[in-house]
Amino acid sequence: MGRQPRLLCLGRLVADRSFGLTNRERGRGLRVALALADDVPVADLTPEEPCWVCEGHSTEARVREWAERAAYHLEEYAFDSFQVGTRVPAFFAENDRLLREDVGLDPDAGEPLKSELNREVGKRFGAETGAEADFERPDVQVTLNLGEDAVETRVDSAFVYGRYRKLERDIPQTKWPCNDCSGTGLVRGEVCAGCGGSGYRYDESVEQLTAPVVREAMDGESATFHGAGREDVDARMLEGGRPFVIEVDEPRVRNVDTDALEADVAAFADGKVEVFDLHLATHDAVERVKELDASKTYRMEIAFDEPVDAEGFRTALDELRGATVEQRTPQRVDHRRADT
Repeated sequence: MGRQPRLLCLGRLVADRSFGLTNRERGRGLRVALALADDVPVADLTPEEPCWVCEGHSTEARVREWAERAAYHLEEYAFDSFQVGTRVPAFFAENDRLLREDVGLDPDAGEPLKSELNREVGKRFGAETGAEADFERPDVQVTLNLGEDAVETRVDSAFVYGRYRKLERDIPQTKWPCNDCSGTGLVRGEVCAGCGGSGYRYDESVEQLTAPVVREAMDGESATFHGAGREDVDARMLEGGRPFVIEVDEPRVRNVDTDALEADVAAFADGKVEVFDLHLATHDAVERVKELDASKTYRMEIAFDEPVDAEGFRTALDELRGATVEQRTPQRVDHRRADT
């Protein structure tokens, strides 16, 4: 063998052989075997310069540095799971190919540098932070950018599921931008007369009475409200309430006390909205909420033109059971909807 790689890159050539060994140990074994075969001191096969294959990125010191930098980037965030990925410039992959060509191995033999770094930096990062590796939906993602010598991080959203009751009318579920100013609060440079400059048709919404409280509790950048269908703005939502999920972007806190959160929302909403059955959820909860049956149950008061006896009433109900009833526009909203 001409140019000598460092132990780890040498060991990566046979990463799929034997078990219970690190690639560094495999590399040391290969180097000893070569020294024995050539009857030369092992020191003669040990390069002094940085490894020409990985350019020193996979040394123990470098792996420790990558992990420490990642932990520093995320020190303000609480998380239980993580995933490490590596962005490798093309010339590193070419070095891997040349190394295998030098020793007569298949170009895909062993393990690429990217996989080695993902695993080894991941181990040390987990030890530094106490978090567990998760390859499905981690709380945080770390990307090692070898070309830029940079650590990039992404914090996944946190989710709170629950149900809400809307106790007052004229409160939309989500923010309702003003139609007159398209949500800007201005019309031709003047304060919009339609919304008084707020940018919203209604001053409050279920979203505005709940999401800010959850965002603050989780110390996130922003929050999004996801509801299972919606009721009319001038209708209340009572009894069993309506399911919802609040998604918090880049939360610094994840494990919040949901009982305390219910109380905080109640205080903030001041009797207009209340939430219950709050619990921490995952991204899947958003999809489940969106797929829930959003059909409505109505309670009606019926007036008859003439007296109706019990038997006649039961007969009428039996005839209506399972029937499709076409609803005209309710009087409470006929000022903003066509009567159909």
